[in-house]
This record gives sequence, C-alpha cells and structure tokens, in this order.
Amino acid sequence: MSRAHKTHSVIPIKEAAQIYKNKLETSLETLQKQMDLSLHSKREREDGIFHIKAEVDRLRNEINSEFEKMHKFLFEKEELMKAELERKSNKIFEEMENNLTKTMEEISSLEGAIRDLKSRLEVQLAPEFLKDIQDLLMRSQMEFHKPGTVSTQLPVAIAGEPVKYIKVWREMRAVISPVPASLTLDPETANNRLIISQDLTSVRYGNEEQARPVHPGRFNEYLYVLSSQSFTSGRHYCEVGLGNKPYWIVGVCRESVNRKGLIIPSTENGFWVIRRIDDAISQLKVKPRKLGIYLDYEGGQVSFYDAEDMSHLYTFTDTFTEKLYPIFNPCNNNSGNNSEPLTLLSE
Repeated sequence: MSRAHKTHSVIPIKEAAQIYKNKLETSLETLQKQMDLSLHSKREREDGIFHIKAEVDRLRNEINSEFEKMHKFLFEKEELMKAELERKSNKIFEEMENNLTKTMEEISSLEGAIRDLKSRLEVQLAPEFLKDIQDLLMRSQMEFHKPGTVSTQLPVAIAGEPVKYIKVWREMRAVISPVPASLTLDPETANNRLIISQDLTSVRYGNEEQARPVHPGRFNEYLYVLSSQSFTSGRHYCEVGLGNKPYWIVGVCRESVNRKGLIIPSTENGFWVIRRIDDAISQLKVKPRKLGIYLDYEGGQVSFYDAEDMSHLYTFTDTFTEKLYPIFNPCNNNSGNNSEPLTLLSE
C-alpha cells in the first residue's frame, strides 16, 4: 500500500507462489517429456550399436568360416599335388639313376679294358706280349650299350600350366557359397520379338516376331524372358554380359508376375530389377559391361554388382514367399544401336 507501489500491479504472495508453481510444474512436465525422448533416443542408439556389433561379429565369423573352408581345401590340394609331384618325380629320378649307374659300370669296364690294352702294347718281348693274347682280345671286344631313354619331362598333369590350377579352381567351387550359377533361358516364356540363341544363353531383339506356340507363361507385350532355373531358398549368384548395350532390364521376379498386357516392373508387382533406359539406370549412374546378380532368399536381399571389379551397385531388401526367376529384357532396337544380346555367363 506504500506510495512507491501504488502504480504497480501486485497480487498476494500465496497467489504468486501458486502461479509460479504451476509454471514450474509445466516446465518440469516439458523437461520430463524431453528426458523421455532423450532416453528413448539413447536406447535406440544403444540398440543400434548392439545390433551393428552383433552383425560385425556374425560377418567376422562368416568370413572366418568361409576362408577356413577354402584354406583347408587349398591346403589339402596343395599337399596332394606336392605328394603326387614327389611320387612321379622320384620314379623318374630312380630310372635316371639306374641308367646312370649302368653307364658308369660300362665306363668302368671300358676304362679297365683300355688300361689292359695300353699295358700290353707297352710290352716289348714277344713271348710276354703274346701271353693269353686271345683272352685279352676277347675281353677287349666290348660295346657300349646305351641305356633306354628316360623322359626328363614331367607329366602334363603335374607340370602343365595353368591346367592343374584350373582343375583345383573348379573343384574349389564346391566349397564356395554361393557358387556362380550357369543359367539358361526358357523359350516358352520369351516374348515373340526376342531371338534366343541355340544354346539358350543369349537373347536379343528381333525385328520380326518369332513363330512360337501360344503358352500361358509367355510375355506377350513386353520383351521379357525368364531363366529355366528358379529359386525357393538359399544364396545364388549369376552374371550377365551387357556389352555396350544402351538399354536393358535385368533382375529377378516372382513366378506369379503378370505376363500379359501392361507390366510395371516394380517391387510391389514382384520385380526386383535394375534397368538402363535412355542412358540412365534407375538406381545408379554407371554403365557396367558385366552385371552380377546376388540373391539371398532367406535374407530377403537382391544385390547387383559390376562383375568386372565386383563393386556394389544397388540392393533391394524384401521378403520372398514364392518361387523366384532371373528375368531379362534386352529392350528394343528402335534407336539402331541396341542390337547386342544379353548373354548369360558361366564360370
């Protein structure tokens, strides 16, 4: 009530305390929400760290396991190859040593006969000179018998380069997962504008329709063809030669995809493909000459690689529930510069 405060707005102290208590409670509630958010974020970060560490451990164990298998395989092949080399080379050495021994024995006999003849020729007195002369002449009638020839060349299976290593490399495919698959094309699924090679490993666009029977699995509008092989489990890898083609579509698809009329090649429609259309790939900006396709069915992954240097290009992640087929589209040649085929590569 003092004159100094007559122009000021004042309230009772208890009322002021309540007002500020409400403000503090509001601030506390806000801070508590922020704390909850930060704790949730902390848990997310910790979970992320835990999961990435677990994934690193899993991959480390996988790398160890895969290379242990390859190391064991190669070590065993190395020991077998060296043992085979020792066995075959020892046989050759033994034959050569036997021949050398026989030759040395003959040389010794010849040297003895030569010494006897030279010694007799130095005798001056006729009676001594003629003593046992017939026996001496008989002993001197020696002829060198050259031992049979022993090849100094090791067998091609042992010495041939690089034959012996190619064989081992092919055998090692049995311990590698996934092993590169050798695919063929299924003509019964091919659009009639597509020309399939006789060995079923390449496809290109044809100007005229091919005479093929009607088939429910055939793509009737778009230029697709499936492989004859399909996958319902496991990990698989294959390679496709693209050459210098400016346009193409390659990947995998569900067995149940639409094969008639309008087709939109999206993941929602069961297509996991990458494409080069109008000098641009939908997921990347490179132009590989060979494309690697990796499918991990249980892992829900389709990945694409530049097969010349194995650099990663793109990965789809999804859940697969039905049979999957590699799918290929060489695209049309309306531009006049897309006549090259798509080629399924092996090994």
